[in-house]
Amino acid sequence: MSGVTLENDILTADSPQKVKVWGTVLEPESSFSGKRYTVDPDGTLRVYSKCYKQECEIEFLEKNEFKFTIDTRQTANDRNGTSTVFYLPLLHPITQSGSWLIDWGDGTEEEFSFSAETVGYDTSASPNNKLHDYAGTGGADEYHITIRPKFNEGGWFTAFGFNNAVASGGAAALQENRNKIVSLDSPLTPSMFFTYPQIESGNCSSVSKVLCYAFYFCKGVDFTMGEDFGFSSGWDRVHNVGADFLHSMFFGCDGNSFTMNDRFTIPQSIMTAGENFLWQMFYNCTHDNFQICPQFKFPSAIPATASNSFYRTFDTNINKSPTFARQIKTTPANIVNGCAAPNGQRSTFYAYSVQKTKDRWGETEINEVPANWRGAGV
Repeated sequence: MSGVTLENDILTADSPQKVKVWGTVLEPESSFSGKRYTVDPDGTLRVYSKCYKQECEIEFLEKNEFKFTIDTRQTANDRNGTSTVFYLPLLHPITQSGSWLIDWGDGTEEEFSFSAETVGYDTSASPNNKLHDYAGTGGADEYHITIRPKFNEGGWFTAFGFNNAVASGGAAALQENRNKIVSLDSPLTPSMFFTYPQIESGNCSSVSKVLCYAFYFCKGVDFTMGEDFGFSSGWDRVHNVGADFLHSMFFGCDGNSFTMNDRFTIPQSIMTAGENFLWQMFYNCTHDNFQICPQFKFPSAIPATASNSFYRTFDTNINKSPTFARQIKTTPANIVNGCAAPNGQRSTFYAYSVQKTKDRWGETEINEVPANWRGAGV
C-alpha cells in the first residue's frame, strides 16, 4: 500500500490518505482513537500491527487532492514568455463555499477560501479567483501545483474551471492564463465531486456540472494529459451522475501537444446521467497530434436518450486536412461500445462536413454506427 510503513508493531499511513476502519471513514485533520488504532491530528493513521493482521477491517482510500503543472512563460506557441503570475480559476457560478489548501510549487502554501455565487455565467473577472505571483519566489518558470480541501469534505473540486471568468484584462488575459497550464498530473477521484454518502450509495445524480468547462480552451504549446490523469478506480462505485457531466471539459483544446493518454476513458460503471452528458467534451480538439486511443469508450449501459447526451462530443467546425484524420487509433463503434442509438441527431462524430467526417473516421467505420451518431447527411 502506498504511503504505509510498519515499524515497532505499528502500521502507519501517511497523511493525507483517507482510511476506513471497521466501516468508519476517518478524516485527516480530525482526532479519533480506539483501543487498537489512533488517528493523529495531522491525519496520520496508526494501527497496531496485530490488530491490522488479525482483526481490523481497514481500507486505504484515495487521496483527496489534485495536481497539475503550469509554466508562467507558456503561450500557445512556445515557453518564452516573461509572465510570473497565474490565476487559479473558479467556475462560474460557484454553487458552494469552500476552503482549499494550495501548494503553489515554489515553497509557498496558503489557504484559499471562496463563497458561493448567485450570478450566472459571465465574462467579467471573478472576485474569487486566486492570483499568485512567483516574482519573489522563483520568477517566470514551471511549477507543480497541488490543491486539496482544508476539511477533506467531498465535492470540493466542483468549483474549479477555466470557463469565461478567469482573470482581469479582457479576453486576451483570459486566454493567456489558460495557456499556462502544462499537464494534468493526478487521478480524478469521486470524492473530489461527491460526498461520501453519495459515493457509498452510488447515486450522485443530484450533483451537476462535474468537470464542466474544467479545461476549457486550454491550448498552451505543451498542454496535455499526464500519464496518471484519468478517472480512478473509485468511480466503479458511481452509477448515476447529474446534468452536464463532463460538458465541454476539453472544449477547444487544440494546442500542439494535447492528446489522450493511454488510460483515459469514461467511467464504465455509469448507468444513468442527466442532460448534456459529454456535451462537446472534445469539441474542436483538432491538432494533428490529438489521438483518440482505443481504451476510450462510452459507458455501455447508459441510454443515449437523455436530452442532448453525447451531443457533438468529437465535433469540429474547422476544415482540417487528411493528416488530422489519420491520427485516429480507434473507431466510432469501439467508442460507442454498444450504447443504444440516440433518439435524435447528436452529431457525436461529425467533422466539419460529410466528406471530412468520412475522411476522419473512415467511410466504412463511420457507417458502422447508426446515423444519429454520425451527423446530418453522413
